[in-house]
Amino acid sequence: MLNFRYGFIFVLLLGGLVACGGGGTKSPTPQPPTTPAPGGEPSVRVAPGHAETDDATQVGLRYQAEAQFISGNVTAAESYVSEFSDQGDRLIFTVHTDTASVAGAGVRYANTTSVDQTLGVYVNGLKIQNLVFPATGSDEWGTVELELSLRAGINSISLQVDAEAAGDVYIGSLYVQNATAIAEQGKAAVYITLEAETLTTNGEVLAADTTYKTIASESSNRQAVRLTNTGDYIEFTASAAASGLVLRYAMPDSGDGAGLDSSLGLYVNGERQSLGVSSKHAWVYGAYPYNNNPSDGEAHRFYDESAYRVNIPVDATVRIQKDEQDSAEYYVIDLIELEDIAEEIAAPEGYLDITASPYFADATGVQDATSAIVTAIADAKSQNTGVYIPAGVFSIGNRVSVSNVHIQGAGIWYSTIMGRDGKGGFLGAGSNVTLTDLKIASDTKVRRDSEDHGGIEGNFGTNSLIQNVWIEHMKVGGWVANGTDGLLMLNGRVRNTYADGFNFHYGVLNSQISHFNVRNTGDDSFAMWAESTAPSPNTNNTFSYNTAQLPMLANTYAIYGGRDNKLLNNIGMDTVVSSAGIALSQRFNPYPFAGTTVVKNNSLYRTGGWDYGWNTSFGAVWVFTDNSPITGVLQIDNLTIVDAVYDGILVSYNQNVDYLNIANTSIDGTGWFGLRVAVTGGEMLLENVTVENAAQGGMENNGITLIEQGVNSGF
Repeated sequence: MLNFRYGFIFVLLLGGLVACGGGGTKSPTPQPPTTPAPGGEPSVRVAPGHAETDDATQVGLRYQAEAQFISGNVTAAESYVSEFSDQGDRLIFTVHTDTASVAGAGVRYANTTSVDQTLGVYVNGLKIQNLVFPATGSDEWGTVELELSLRAGINSISLQVDAEAAGDVYIGSLYVQNATAIAEQGKAAVYITLEAETLTTNGEVLAADTTYKTIASESSNRQAVRLTNTGDYIEFTASAAASGLVLRYAMPDSGDGAGLDSSLGLYVNGERQSLGVSSKHAWVYGAYPYNNNPSDGEAHRFYDESAYRVNIPVDATVRIQKDEQDSAEYYVIDLIELEDIAEEIAAPEGYLDITASPYFADATGVQDATSAIVTAIADAKSQNTGVYIPAGVFSIGNRVSVSNVHIQGAGIWYSTIMGRDGKGGFLGAGSNVTLTDLKIASDTKVRRDSEDHGGIEGNFGTNSLIQNVWIEHMKVGGWVANGTDGLLMLNGRVRNTYADGFNFHYGVLNSQISHFNVRNTGDDSFAMWAESTAPSPNTNNTFSYNTAQLPMLANTYAIYGGRDNKLLNNIGMDTVVSSAGIALSQRFNPYPFAGTTVVKNNSLYRTGGWDYGWNTSFGAVWVFTDNSPITGVLQIDNLTIVDAVYDGILVSYNQNVDYLNIANTSIDGTGWFGLRVAVTGGEMLLENVTVENAAQGGMENNGITLIEQGVNSGF
């Protein structure tokens, strides 16, 4: 419970605590309280997930409700959310903690009816209790207490209408003890990333290079370390204990393109263990969409990753070394990720274990588990419970259809759904899907758009949650389709896919992806493609607090048409070919941009690239009109561009861009211009834009009316 020894100011001012209890009764729609919800300054409500300390004497954070994820009928006002009217309506807080703990929490609310109201409380997808909100009167706010069992890293805390809880209340904020702030941009990660070129080494540090089809161009920060000779190594001192290690590396392919298997030595305080490595998921050849035939030349996509269980104490000396028994000609080490793996998640009470009777799924990956999983899902739906995927590898030969079910894994380091022959993954076929805490992978080795499956695909209806998933070696990580409304995808990793990382393909509404790291994709890392064949455009979707690295083709973030979509608080790095850091584009026949597209508080490092088909460059930001003008408002604010490969911001092609607003933007280092414009007309407002170290000049403007406000410099 909360500790009020230091004077929990907002509670005392509002009349103290209200105890939580049992069920509530739904009443007529309440009227808003006459006083607003006490809250933080508007600046803390800029993006989902933002939080501030409630009181300097408290250890924890307060999260404003109107800045969080909402779905269903729930609506956000200036300082609260309301309209919890139908089953599935929900408010989801994203809460970060440094360590796992049981934390006291308080929900600030108003109940202007005369009877108790009730909402269900869900933590990381699992319901923990019904929370009762007693009446507060028409001009009062109260606080109700609860305890939350939180894991280290990102947590979701949902207040939701369900079959047992339906309450018309106003929610102002959630206060969580032990919660910790997240970085202003990018994924909040539980792992530490070490760039190989920054470590002690006697190997060859590759010079930075952006030339396509070189290993350096596909390396994080454009640099890596090559181990060629017996005894070549990289070495570091562990700053924290680790039980999991991810290694990103390149090694030679086999002559037939099938890949080589080999090993590397991992030394912890001088003791060696062998790390198995392979190139079977690396190296593709030929022209787009590429193949696995070395005879076609044009080799690229050199890297893959492997994950290992390790025992690395804090302050241990750790070395990765090419030894005599390590048979590959060379190994290029790009980066290492170290983490302390969380404990295995036990089966929730009443959930159906796919390895238990009557399902008996094989956890070794030898026997097909598709039928066992499908049957368990059907039984769970009929019994109103969930499905548990325990530790193990479960082989499936087709997609598993999901709707109205919770599938709970033991954790991303424990439970793996492994597809065969390029197939596998989960296919959304309706609403109320929850997928949590598992890894999804397949044996895919090359891009086959019409044949292979994605990790997560389809229509997820209303009110679905996908949290803490690791998707690897699939055609795509997630391909979300028309009919999806109010999907939250929260916290995870997508690595080494052969097409997109994530794509909201068309007709996706009110959905969000946050706190994902996406690396080494074969197309866009994150895309919203409002293809005009859909019955409606992508509308009111958000990508926030993500990190996108090294798409082999296309952009770290792209919005292709649609209405009122957003990119907030993201980081994009190291694009390779035919690429921008952020693309706002009328390409690929989308619905036109409408409303206001917001790109705010993002950073791009070493992005932009050359398109060899069009024989032209793309900027770190690329605004592209293609065959139709952009008539919606494009709002770019708080953008940092560092070391753009070509132009910092490129606005092109043969149509108007009517309303492009760029504010509070820093462009430092470009291969070409800071800003380059080549369109037929429109307006570009620049406010507090700075360009430095642009190789060919601050700006080249052909065709747009320039309006300047604030203090601009460098062009």
